[in-house]
Amino acid sequence: MHMQSDKEAYLSVYSTARESILKSRADHIKSELDEAAGDVRATWRTAQRLLHNRHKVVYDNAPCTLLVSTFCQFFVNQVRRICNNISAALQSSVRRTFASVSTSDHSCLHSSQ
Repeated sequence: MHMQSDKEAYLSVYSTARESILKSRADHIKSELDEAAGDVRATWRTAQRLLHNRHKVVYDNAPCTLLVSTFCQFFVNQVRRICNNISAALQSSVRRTFASVSTSDHSCLHSSQ
């Protein structure tokens, strides 16, 4: 089944996204401190602001809406794929069960009743 490959793909994407986020944050902090370089007071204010930032981040609705619908569609597709796999496995299992009963077994079953 796809479970192992799905997990590996997820972990790869997760790792890449996490590294990108951490690098972006580090680049931002470095940029802020570089701007204040040479001015002790500005460096101190920048460090305080960066370390004690309690500002609530507000995102624009359009990217959030796209992100939510993309995540939603991903999980809907995953659940559909899982359902289809289960359904196919059950149908295959039922076919194998009936196929394993031979005609002699069938006549034997009817004569015993």
